[in-house]
Amino acid sequence: MSAGRGIWRVSDALILIAVGVVVIRMATDVPSRTDSPPSQRRYFILGAANTAGLERADFMLGDVRYHILLPRGTRVQLPRGQVHSVTFWHPQSTRLLRNFTLGAALGESDARYAGTGTLSNGAVLRYNIDDDYGGGSGGAEAELKGRLEMGARALAVTCHDQSEWHLQPDWCVPYLHHLRIDGGS
Repeated sequence: MSAGRGIWRVSDALILIAVGVVVIRMATDVPSRTDSPPSQRRYFILGAANTAGLERADFMLGDVRYHILLPRGTRVQLPRGQVHSVTFWHPQSTRLLRNFTLGAALGESDARYAGTGTLSNGAVLRYNIDDDYGGGSGGAEAELKGRLEMGARALAVTCHDQSEWHLQPDWCVPYLHHLRIDGGS
């Protein structure tokens, strides 16, 4: 047996295995994460970001002062006039949309959320993820929308991601672990 024939046998075996996996998956009808409607998808709360390479950003929403640790170079966008929200643009966000917004949570306490998790700062994040939010020249877009409860205070959270290859609409969650109310813990 020559080396060339051995290589063909190995590649034939790999193809047969791949076809077998596809056939079994189709026969058992096991849905993938993207086959499920958004309300049925389950995500896990990501852990806190390592503080190395992060810098503090201070902001005020309404009459409450907050601070958060974010990657160096994060752009902070405050609207003009009365500040009801603040948007943070990831430092690597140039052509692609990768940002998150924190704002006053108005009348959302009874909204239904598919996921809930407690962050290391004690805040409770209730959220939904839309993996098919839209798209553009930079690729598909996905979004996490939710409510962040910090004691008696609540903030609306919108985390947006765009990518041609791998969407991470929950990319902002590791930084939300580092959100604090000034004068609080």
